Amino acid sequence: MDKQKFELVDPKRNYKNIEEMPHSKDTLNQKGIAIGGYVRVSTQKEGQKSSVENQQKYLTEWADVHGYRLLKMYIDTKSGEYISYRNELQEMIQDIRAGKIRGIVTKEIARSSRDVMDILELKRTLSDYGGFMISIRENYDSRTDDDEFLLVIHAAMAQKERKTTSSRIKVTQILKAKEGKGNIKPPFGYRYSETEKGKYEPDPVTGPIYKEIISQFLSGQGRDKIARWLNSKGIKTSRGGIWRESAIKVLLENPAYLGFMVYNTTTLLRTATGQRKRVRRPMEEWVIVEDAHPALITQEEWDKVHEIMLSRRKIDNRRRISFERKYLLSTLLRCGICKGNMYGVENRSKHKRKSKNGEEVTYYYYRYVCQGRNGRCDAKVKVYEMERVDKEVFKQIKAKVIMLTNPSEVVQYVQSRKDIFTDGLEKERRKREELQVRINKNEKAIKRQQEAYEAEVIELEEYRIRVTELRKEKDDLLLTLDTLNRKLAEVDSAHETILKLAELMVAYVSTLDDLSQERKHELLRLMVQEVYLYPDYKIEIKWSFEP
Repeated sequence: MDKQKFELVDPKRNYKNIEEMPHSKDTLNQKGIAIGGYVRVSTQKEGQKSSVENQQKYLTEWADVHGYRLLKMYIDTKSGEYISYRNELQEMIQDIRAGKIRGIVTKEIARSSRDVMDILELKRTLSDYGGFMISIRENYDSRTDDDEFLLVIHAAMAQKERKTTSSRIKVTQILKAKEGKGNIKPPFGYRYSETEKGKYEPDPVTGPIYKEIISQFLSGQGRDKIARWLNSKGIKTSRGGIWRESAIKVLLENPAYLGFMVYNTTTLLRTATGQRKRVRRPMEEWVIVEDAHPALITQEEWDKVHEIMLSRRKIDNRRRISFERKYLLSTLLRCGICKGNMYGVENRSKHKRKSKNGEEVTYYYYRYVCQGRNGRCDAKVKVYEMERVDKEVFKQIKAKVIMLTNPSEVVQYVQSRKDIFTDGLEKERRKREELQVRINKNEKAIKRQQEAYEAEVIELEEYRIRVTELRKEKDDLLLTLDTLNRKLAEVDSAHETILKLAELMVAYVSTLDDLSQERKHELLRLMVQEVYLYPDYKIEIKWSFEP
C-alpha cells in the first residue's frame, strides 16, 4: 500500500488567515538585491554638504563591491536623536514595506539614530517587513543578529557619543552667551554683526519695521491687526513665514530688543511615548547678559507695551470669566422643535462706547443659537437672547423650589413620582426582617446539632446529613437577603439624595434672585436635566428628580 503523505498542522488553527512570517535571512547570499542608502547630517550649513557627498560616495562604492544594487539615496537633515521627525527615513521604511527595496545601508549606526530605543525600534520595524539594516563602520548586519545583543552595544556607544558631543557643544554655547554672543538665528530686527563675530546688530531693513510695530501697538492697534498689516505689505517673519497674532506677542515680549542676551532657559526632554517635550530650566541655570547688543526699544516704551498687554489680558480674562458664567444653560439647552443641542455665541458690538472714565470699551452680546444641524428644524438658524431665556428658566425654578419648601409636600411630591417609594417596598422591608429571624434560627439549629453530636446523642452520619441541610437552607436565605439588601440600599440612597436636595432648596429659596452665577450654576446642575426652548421663548424643563 502506498504511503499517504499528511501535512502536520494544528487542526484548531485556520492557516489561511495567518500571514506568513517575513524573513530577511534568505537574502544573505543573494546578489543584485535592491537596497537603499541612508545619509544624515545635523544641519544645512555649507560645511555639511561635503559630508553628504562623501557619505553618498562611500555607500555607492560599498554597494558595488559587495554586489548590492543601490536603488535610492535617502537624505535627512535632522538631529540624530529622534527618528520620528525624519521624513526621508520614514519614506525609506515605507519603501521596504512596499517591497521596493529589501534593506538599508548606512555608514555608521549613529547615522540612523543616536538613541538606543529608536535604533531597536527601527531594526524591529524593518524585520517585520522582511527588511534588514547594515552599518559599514561597525560591520553590523541585522540578518545575523537574532538576539540584538550587538545592536544594543553599538547603539549605546552612539548614544553615549551623542551625549558627550552635546554636552561639549552646550558648554561652548553657554560661554558664547555669557560673552553676549548669539547661538541661534537673530530675532526679527537684528542681524549678526560683520565686525564683531557672534554679536547682534540692528538690521537696516527689519529694524525700522520692528520700531513701526511698537509704534502701532502703543497707538492702540491690536496684535492681530498689526499681523495683517505686515502680511499685506509682504513682510516675512525672521524664518520667512507669515505673521500671526502669536508671533507679534512673542516679538513684544522678547527682552532681546532691550539689549539683553537670554540663553539656556529651556531644554528638550524625551517622554515615555518617545516624543519631544520642551520644559523650562530652573532660573539659576539661565544665562542673562545686559547690554549685549544695541537696543531697539527704550525702557520707557517697553514698560508702556507691557502695561498695555497686562491691561488687555485682565480685560480678556474678565470677559472670558463672564463668557463662561453667562452661558448657564450650556449642555442643558435643547431646541424644542428639533431637540438638538443649542449653543451660546458671543457677538461683538460694531461700535465702541465710552465708559464712565472716558475710555472706549467694546461691548459684547450673548445669544443662544440653534443651527438646525440635524436637519429636523423648521428654520436654518434660530437665535434667542440669553438674558431673557435665563430669566424665564429661573422663574420656573423659583416656582418649583417654593412648592417644595414644605417638608411634608416634599415627601408627598417625591413619593407620587418615584416608583421606588411605592407601598410595595414595605413588604420587602418586612420580608428582610423575617429573613434575618430565620437566619438566626438556622444558626441556632446548627449549633444544637453540634452539641448533640458532641454529647453522642446522634451518630456522625445523622449529624452530617442534618448540618448539610441546614447550611444549604442558610445559603439560600443569605442569597435572598443579599438581593433584598441591594434593592433597599438603592432606595435608601435615593431617599437621602432627595432629602439633601430638599435641604438645599430650602436654603436657596429665600435668596434665589440674589444668588451668584456660581450658585445658580450649581442649582441648575442639581435640579435640571434638560431645558427645551420653543419659539416665543416658551420654556419646558425636564427636572432631574422626576421620572
